[in-house]
Amino acid sequence: CPFQLVNSDHRAVGCRMQVVASIRRKADQRSKLLGRCHSSLYTEGGRRDYADAVVQRLAADTGAEASASSYSAVAAAMEATALEVLPKKANAGHRGRGAARHGFSARDALGRRRSRRRAELGRGEA
Repeated sequence: CPFQLVNSDHRAVGCRMQVVASIRRKADQRSKLLGRCHSSLYTEGGRRDYADAVVQRLAADTGAEASASSYSAVAAAMEATALEVLPKKANAGHRGRGAARHGFSARDALGRRRSRRRAELGRGEA
């Protein structure tokens, strides 16, 4: 071998490593609010209950008169009340592998097509 050194007992040693580090980020306030079900706010009673809860939180935090003039205090009270009062969405978390965004799944469509073909050919569902 032309590239081997004369009288050498050294050999090339290789090592392949893969390092994976999982960084868990804290969810920001906006994503927490988007994960809540807002359907109760579409009714008059739901809006009234939510507004009453916000006013109670403002009164409890810093007093009704002082907090009503501060935008940041009102915004903080609305966010905290929404996280406390509104329930989580049913599909707020991981959709899973193969789950479709808009209710359409290619696997379901193929299954329907396959069963229609079997019915046309007279094989039935077997």
